[in-house]
Amino acid sequence: STIAKEIRVSLRATPVLEWSWKVVQHPAGADIRKRDTSDLTGHVFVVWPRFPGPLRTRLIGYAWDASLPAGSMERSRKAGNVMFVIVRSGTQELGRWVTERRNVYEDYRRAFGEDPEDPRAVAISIDTNDTHSTAEALVGRIAFTSGATGAALRHFTRAFHDRAAQGTVRGTAARDKHGAWPRVVSWMRLQSRASKEAIMKRSAWVLLVLLLFGLLVVPAAPSHAWRGRGGVFIGVGPAWWGPPYPYWGYPPPYYPPPTVVIEQQPPVYVEQPQAAPPPPPSAPPAYWYYCSSAQAYYPNVQSCPEAWMKVPARAQ
Repeated sequence: STIAKEIRVSLRATPVLEWSWKVVQHPAGADIRKRDTSDLTGHVFVVWPRFPGPLRTRLIGYAWDASLPAGSMERSRKAGNVMFVIVRSGTQELGRWVTERRNVYEDYRRAFGEDPEDPRAVAISIDTNDTHSTAEALVGRIAFTSGATGAALRHFTRAFHDRAAQGTVRGTAARDKHGAWPRVVSWMRLQSRASKEAIMKRSAWVLLVLLLFGLLVVPAAPSHAWRGRGGVFIGVGPAWWGPPYPYWGYPPPYYPPPTVVIEQQPPVYVEQPQAAPPPPPSAPPAYWYYCSSAQAYYPNVQSCPEAWMKVPARAQ
């Protein structure tokens, strides 16, 4: 488990990390020198995020180990960009609050062989997933301090005189009657100058990356972008001056989708045979009604005393 917090500190002004902690239990069988048992009780990380994160971000973990000697440094067997510094060893002081102080600037130089940038995060972590054991620790106040007292002040002064003897510091280190204050002032000036040089070097790298980005990503302008003008534009920064303007400043041209023509076959009509019409109904046979006594046909005779005789009709 890990809890992280973003920070903004000047590592040159406040290089000393100070924290208090109480370790109650170490994970049983843990050994960070082996990948399959790389567990630790509570430890403090200082983080330098760099892109891409999983590959280039650097971490220094300050740990209390049960067996490794204090002051030793071990690289993580799971991530090459993580370095552990063993600040305390053994089990004699388990259950007691103790305070630690580490010069992060010097630890970074020792771990990675170069001057550090300012860290951007601090994290506290505890890890028992490899050994499947139990660990417990409490962490108190965490702070970056100047540490410019006692041995730290003597270290700063000695470093200044070493640089002055090599001719890397301009001017003289004049002493006052106390002999210490001008050295500290000159040392701080040296630090400021080094910071400016680091910023200039970083800016040059950023400019180079932007130029390479422009060469690789920004293609040449198409023929319809600049009518009557030729050439390729490469821009760096949020603005440009004068025509021709870069074509990527405008919305991309719209190309309608190609027209798809589907040829349709003419319809085919199939004539179905017509059924013969049914024969017209035959007319019912015509009959006349004849009265024998009157010797006449209906309707010439309206009534007949005997039954009417039904006889086929005939032409007149």
